[in-house]
Amino acid sequence: MSNMIGTNLKLTLFGESHGKGVGCTLDGFPPGYEFDEDLIQLDLDRRKPGSSSLSTLRKEDDVVKMISGVFNGKTTGAPITFYFMNEDTKSEDYEPFIMRASHADYTAYMKYEGFNDYRGGGMFSGRLTAPITAAGSLVKHYLRDRYGIWINSFIQQVGDVVETSEFKGKVIWYDELIPVLNEKTGEEIFASIEKARELNDSIGGKVKTVISGLKAGIGEPFFQSLESEISRMIFSIPSVKAIEFGLGTAFASKYGSEVQDQFSIIDNVICTETNYNGGILGGIASGMPLEFTVTIKPTASISITQTTINIDTRSEVDYINRGRHDPSIVSRVPIVIENAVAIVILDMIMQCRRTL
Repeated sequence: MSNMIGTNLKLTLFGESHGKGVGCTLDGFPPGYEFDEDLIQLDLDRRKPGSSSLSTLRKEDDVVKMISGVFNGKTTGAPITFYFMNEDTKSEDYEPFIMRASHADYTAYMKYEGFNDYRGGGMFSGRLTAPITAAGSLVKHYLRDRYGIWINSFIQQVGDVVETSEFKGKVIWYDELIPVLNEKTGEEIFASIEKARELNDSIGGKVKTVISGLKAGIGEPFFQSLESEISRMIFSIPSVKAIEFGLGTAFASKYGSEVQDQFSIIDNVICTETNYNGGILGGIASGMPLEFTVTIKPTASISITQTTINIDTRSEVDYINRGRHDPSIVSRVPIVIENAVAIVILDMIMQCRRTL
């Protein structure tokens, strides 16, 4: 089923944007892990809507309830279920037969024969990233504590604003809203998103992720390569349209001699002098930092009059999105990517044929 992912560590999503709630079940997580609920909530606060002018006005507390799989502050080994109530919905903003531009309304209508919950995008809504963020937060902190693996995501681009600094192990949160590498970039990104909001429009961007501490040998060749498994998870996040590993599309303009990751031994550790391939060779971790960049399209819901169809009357109509929306979701996506990829990494570690 499309709402389940994973082999040894399995994640199953449930719920719709304007239903009673959304959630997920994480099956296969190790027992006995003592976790900090405040750290999970911090990640959720960085994702949740209504926290600033940069996001949708929909306000959800996003306080997660862990209703199974935990006891006395530790995981039990049983499936862990994360649940969120939906509280601030305005379902009257959505019409059943209006197929909004660049949304999943039409494709969902055709696949589910018109029985899909269209309110707020239903099961296709970014609201479903809340449980992914919660479950992934638990996994991310486990990876840090158990394996020394650190995952950091930050905004690399919004519109014409591009981050040129190199990642040196630290991400800062500009105005507590925007994960960047320096204050100046944060200020420019903030202004760019504000401009889109003032125009009743939206704007896209890119998010870069760096995974440090992943040992060589993790991953599988071909169909379960690190690239394919990570990509499968990342493309489950609404508005993601592309992913690049290492140099990505920049490889197209290079000679092979320019982008060879040559091996070396430094302080008795095997490594490569460069990391053009983003820490993956043959679908398997090389031991270098795993790096990938995700492209996020501009939010599809914009407050500008557009033309679409009424699928019931089979006629063209003008419409304007009355629902609340983000001028850019780029500022909310990094924590989702960070935590989503953590689930993939732990699952791949569990599949490893050798002891780490």
